[in-house]
Amino acid sequence: MQMIKGDPEMRRAYLVQTEKLICVKGLSQPALSANKRALHHCYAYMRIMAETTCIADRMSVNLTGTSGALNDNTTYGGDFRVYPNLIFSTTTMSMEKDPNMAQRDLHLAIPGRWSSTLFPTLYGIDEIFLMLLSQVIRLANERDLSMMSDATESRLSLKEFWTRAKGLERAIDHLLSATDPSCAQLHGGALPVVKTATAQAMYTALSIFFHRRIYEIDPTMLQGNVNAIRGYLTQIQQEERDQKGSNNAALIWPAFITACEAVSPELQSFFSCWFDNCARTTALVHASTAKQIFETIWTKRRNGSIQGETYSWPDILRDGDIKFMCI
Repeated sequence: MQMIKGDPEMRRAYLVQTEKLICVKGLSQPALSANKRALHHCYAYMRIMAETTCIADRMSVNLTGTSGALNDNTTYGGDFRVYPNLIFSTTTMSMEKDPNMAQRDLHLAIPGRWSSTLFPTLYGIDEIFLMLLSQVIRLANERDLSMMSDATESRLSLKEFWTRAKGLERAIDHLLSATDPSCAQLHGGALPVVKTATAQAMYTALSIFFHRRIYEIDPTMLQGNVNAIRGYLTQIQQEERDQKGSNNAALIWPAFITACEAVSPELQSFFSCWFDNCARTTALVHASTAKQIFETIWTKRRNGSIQGETYSWPDILRDGDIKFMCI
């Protein structure tokens, strides 16, 4: 219950303690049972989604250490930093991982894909989505750390940063095109293509998340994706009415990331209503918190100042007055 309704900082602390338990008890064995693998996947999904709204600061750096190498002593990429010793390219992100390495890559810190993943079965999304999301989180953390006053904590040079950014951008575009039936055959099986409306909403929100966190692109340039996600959420709502069920809780992340960038009154009204319904049907406190955040952003942008035009949810979370975690 604490993981669902508890304080965000406490929920993250529970996840970190779970990570330690898995690393000591779960990953020390040469082979994992099906049940252990499923539990590890559940943890990884929750942890990666939680880290999307954990903004890097000096405290997080001090807690996780500053080693620039990925090995058995770095808690399997759990510091959500980048590792310059890893080869990073569009090619490596689409290559099949060694099975032993893949099952120990708890937080998807290593670029690549794993055909034996359980994420499509458990969550209806491709592992490549979570791997890319993990990589974007790590790159965004390096960006944030490099912009601190002393700027000594970043592990990447400017050239390395932009190389990774461009590689991620291409991979995300590749994932989105793989969900398009007219383009699917072009990929020749290089990427799995879960094409449900939920998966497409998640993948499109990843593109928004990347462009805002890495490039800080103007929200007006993202309205095509914002409108597309509105369409996916509307489609899901219709399907749920037919099936008499609700999947709103699992959609809070893409809906929140998208709502923050909605510009037109029509789109803003849609997302406000969507979150009102989500709060009512799920009783999740962070649905209401999410609405508080994006409505604050909309108000700032309506003020017309230069700062207001680029105001974002990371700015709000850095202020510390609102605590929020997307799980």
